[in-house]
Amino acid sequence: MLPLRLLAEHWRGYKNMRPQLLSPLFADITSLNGIAQRTSEYIAKACNVSPVRVKDLILLPPYKLINRMRCNHISDITAAHITFTHIITICVKVGAHSPPARRSLPYRIKVYDETGTIDLVFFYAHKPYLMSVLAPDSHVCISGKIEDYRGTLQITHPDYIVPIAQKHTIANLDAQYPLTKGLTPSSMRNAVNKARAKTPLLPEWLDTHILTQKQWPNWQTAIAHMHTPKDEETFALARQRLAYDEIFARSLALNAVRAQTKHAKGHAYIYETPPAQTPPIDALSIVRAYAGFTPTQAQERAYKEIAQDLSAPIRMRRLLQGDVGAGKTFVAALASAHMHHAGAQIAIMAPTEILARQLKNTLSSFLSPAGMHVEALTARDKGKNRAKIIEELANGSTHVICGTHALFQEGVNFKKL
Repeated sequence: MLPLRLLAEHWRGYKNMRPQLLSPLFADITSLNGIAQRTSEYIAKACNVSPVRVKDLILLPPYKLINRMRCNHISDITAAHITFTHIITICVKVGAHSPPARRSLPYRIKVYDETGTIDLVFFYAHKPYLMSVLAPDSHVCISGKIEDYRGTLQITHPDYIVPIAQKHTIANLDAQYPLTKGLTPSSMRNAVNKARAKTPLLPEWLDTHILTQKQWPNWQTAIAHMHTPKDEETFALARQRLAYDEIFARSLALNAVRAQTKHAKGHAYIYETPPAQTPPIDALSIVRAYAGFTPTQAQERAYKEIAQDLSAPIRMRRLLQGDVGAGKTFVAALASAHMHHAGAQIAIMAPTEILARQLKNTLSSFLSPAGMHVEALTARDKGKNRAKIIEELANGSTHVICGTHALFQEGVNFKKL
């Protein structure tokens, strides 16, 4: 079975292939009850994804787990030599509130059981809220970092405060998600849980022998173990399985798209010397002559294969691979000469401005003797110089342009790319 959970996402342009069962997963998270637009923006910033969809939260891995040690009694804390580095979960009875005399001082609440007491400490506290969640004489379950302050056990700003009946909601291993300003751990956790509630019951798509060999859980269980793991091992196995899903799905998606476009119709760019030129210019021969070296058999073979693709009426999908100094730029120069004589302009993308300008200089040495004008365009080009480059691209007097992402910005037009 195809991994359509991820395949549908990566297979852009083929949305009709997405089963209706998966549609809710691609809805914006504002469709989830209780998630406002502002919260959605905070989550997008924390996860570095925009827009954030339901499936993004379902597949969001925690960046770490917090081990919350459960203690049956307060006396267990000292008996087990638990230090301030430990995070504990314990059920207690609420005692007296001690509001501060000044707002800058801490608000203290005594909680206890038959074996001892703990102080809960809050800074800049809102008394009505604390009276509601920690009402005197009520029984609650709390979880947070335990400290020894001048001989008194205390927890400052507990992570969890829930009624005894809800103590099961505090996990022993607590998943921690990425946060940003304006986003609390509880709000992020609630968003993930709401997204998980929308997870459809999907059929397993990995072969049984793979799951058995790797000791991986099925997909549904893997999602559960990633967000609410029983232990470190189940968490690790769930992460491995879901990572494998993503890599495998991307591979299948790319193969599916490649199969669709392998024979897609394209334009045949056939190398022809313009008849108006007298004497006719053979650009390929000039490029070879001015290269300063004798092309290798591998370089000529690579160009020949590229030329066959360019001359065919189907779209070319080709990767030219070689070590540093193998002559990739020279092969690109031959392909550029081919395209120029077929009546088209050539754009060569580079990841950095420095590389774009290096390519411009190298290609100019190959192509200028054949009458081809090579230029460079990056974000650094401003004012009159930029306007001149863009004008020459539009009127066709620039034959080859090397550049960064600036090549596909608004206002940059080609005569025939």
